[in-house]
Amino acid sequence: MPEPEQQPKDEKLEYLKRDEIRTMGKDVGALREAEAQRERQRVAKMRVGEERKQESARQETAAQATQERSEAAKAARQKEEEVATLKEEWTAREEAAKTEAIERARQREARLGKEMEKVQGPEEQARKSFLERVEAKVEGLPAEETAPERPRIPAPEMPKPTTPAPPRPPKIPSPPAFATLPVATKPTAAGLPWTKIAISLSALAVLGAVGTFWYWYFVVKPAPVQPPPPPSTEQPEQPVKEEPIISAPQITEALVEAGYRVPTSPRTITTLIIHSIYNILEGDSYSVNGILEEYRQLNVAHHYLIARDGAVYRAVAEENIAYHAGPSRNASSIGIGIINTGTDTPTQAQYQALAGLVKQLKEKYAISDESIFRRQDVIADSPNNPANFDWNYFNSLIAP
Repeated sequence: MPEPEQQPKDEKLEYLKRDEIRTMGKDVGALREAEAQRERQRVAKMRVGEERKQESARQETAAQATQERSEAAKAARQKEEEVATLKEEWTAREEAAKTEAIERARQREARLGKEMEKVQGPEEQARKSFLERVEAKVEGLPAEETAPERPRIPAPEMPKPTTPAPPRPPKIPSPPAFATLPVATKPTAAGLPWTKIAISLSALAVLGAVGTFWYWYFVVKPAPVQPPPPPSTEQPEQPVKEEPIISAPQITEALVEAGYRVPTSPRTITTLIIHSIYNILEGDSYSVNGILEEYRQLNVAHHYLIARDGAVYRAVAEENIAYHAGPSRNASSIGIGIINTGTDTPTQAQYQALAGLVKQLKEKYAISDESIFRRQDVIADSPNNPANFDWNYFNSLIAP
């Protein structure tokens, strides 16, 4: 049994120990609460920092989009001004060409008129001289001396008619010497043949003159020169060109693992950019697989790739940001690559597939024609990209 004095001391020690333990528990709890508070504050600061970063990224994206819209509007205004200038120049050229054509037609008409006067004057004089000679021959008068006329084809010589000699009159027996009867005087028949011959020759001369005139007027005389018709002011009708039917292309998935990034928030697509690309690695320059491997090695990509036969491949999803036109353009654009080198031109199948894809994306994202660019329009050091691309023909394909 412990002594009575020793027992209260032990109880006091036990009490002190328990009190110390309680105090230590309170201190530990306070320390834990302080640590939890500090952790909560640290987490709150991290969240605020992340929100600030996200807000800053959103503001930067909005600023880039605003700048791109401003640049697109500026480019559209420049294009409109260029189109207006070209229209004015074309109108002026058309007016100048019309005026020049009318003036040339007038000069040609005046020149032809002078030539006709030169040709018709001698012909009219020759015709009058010929008629005067014919009349003179018919009337038996000598023709006046006239200027030499053009050589004529002589009329065929007609054989002269032969007049049979008149029969000699029978001899009348002389009357007896004692009979002196009065004899009536009759005209002799010797002068009649020469009169007939003269009349026949005159008739033949008249017929020859008429035949010669007929041959000269209807055969030898050249046809009159007709003045040229006045120039027509009507524009010739252009042949109707049958336009190809543009439809949405069939898209083949060929997603790559590099050349793009996934945005932290949904992006707004406002522009389309058209490029040309070909395989710079070993093998065929037109190889689709070679270009996809090129994407992986160079860490660049287009959202869509159009092969030479018009097949369309999707290399990057539209919601991701592909690296194809620089940071300021990538965030809000879709890149389309056409497979062709700098020495050839896109095929008709590529034009039709590109037009169908562009029309589909325009309708999907409400993109205007002024927001469709070539690479050379947005990157200064990329001339002739897409290579040998007929921009006017492409615009005619996507026109509504």
